[in-house]
Amino acid sequence: VVVPLAIRRVLPPSVNTAAEIVKGTTLLSIIGVVELLLATQQVIARTYMVLPFFGLALVLYFSVTFLLSLLAGYFERRFAYLRY
Repeated sequence: VVVPLAIRRVLPPSVNTAAEIVKGTTLLSIIGVVELLLATQQVIARTYMVLPFFGLALVLYFSVTFLLSLLAGYFERRFAYLRY
């Protein structure tokens, strides 16, 4: 009985944290994973094509964050019927 109520309370902060993790993926470069912005900057350094590659990075970050927020909205609506 407590778990569905806890999910309703924990879902919005968890989604915010997940969005921050997606935006802050630069921490992955510390452990050896090349993150999106670093890879974009490396390609730009080789090709000197700034706008197309930063535009692609923008679209990728936006799409991941937007899909995450849509998923969160779905779960918030799904658990909204639960009362305290």
